Amino acid sequence: MAQIEELYIDQNSSFEYLVEIDNPTGGNFDLTSYPAKAQLRRSYKTTSKVDFAVSYLGDPSLGQIKVALTPAQTGALKHGSYVWDIIIEGAGGDAYRVVEGIAYVEPGVTALS
Repeated sequence: MAQIEELYIDQNSSFEYLVEIDNPTGGNFDLTSYPAKAQLRRSYKTTSKVDFAVSYLGDPSLGQIKVALTPAQTGALKHGSYVWDIIIEGAGGDAYRVVEGIAYVEPGVTALS
């Protein structure tokens, strides 16, 4: 079962979030052989999406994934709630949802351009 994480994203701002993936047997999940992908959507049925930039913080064996959005990406989001998740892909094409949750986009006043 995926970890549940809530995100709070400010419009027109850089956004970064670090999550530690727990191993069901204890400790952190070794992500060394698991590429990750993360997306944000208005609802589960929506086809339009925003791709997070995904990276590992330091050594992938520590189980830490960072997701990020640029100011241009957050500025294009409408105020309100979204759904998001992180999927990792294992050898042989197996995929696992390791994190999921609701993301709240807070309105901004100042635009960068």
